[in-house]
Amino acid sequence: MLADRIGIVSFKDEYTPEFYRRWRTHGTNYNIVSFKSIDMFYTEFHANRKELEKRFLEAAENAIKEDRAEIIFANCVTFFPNLPSRQSIEEKLGVPVIDSLALSVKFAEMLASLKYAQSRKTYPKIVDFHME
Repeated sequence: MLADRIGIVSFKDEYTPEFYRRWRTHGTNYNIVSFKSIDMFYTEFHANRKELEKRFLEAAENAIKEDRAEIIFANCVTFFPNLPSRQSIEEKLGVPVIDSLALSVKFAEMLASLKYAQSRKTYPKIVDFHME
């Protein structure tokens, strides 16, 4: 575990219930202390990088100060292609920041390198029926 208290930064408030459901489904919601929104849709990120950085930092700082978050999870895979480096954001915030895009790619790489695959009991092979 990287921290006990997770602050989530996402792009729009109206998506929070769905994101929270996903965390709960995976059994990882118990240590989420806040969901903060930058109120900016991800299609706006690239054209508004400075504003994105400002809003991301404000949301993360609020999670840290108001909710005592010890780590920030960037809950959108398009944050870090458009934000400065994760390390520079961590330096400004003083807590670790999880880049969800990098995490997803590295996790997939790990599973592939270890030759792990889904259980065939959970995901059976599909029989290919040819309709004639």
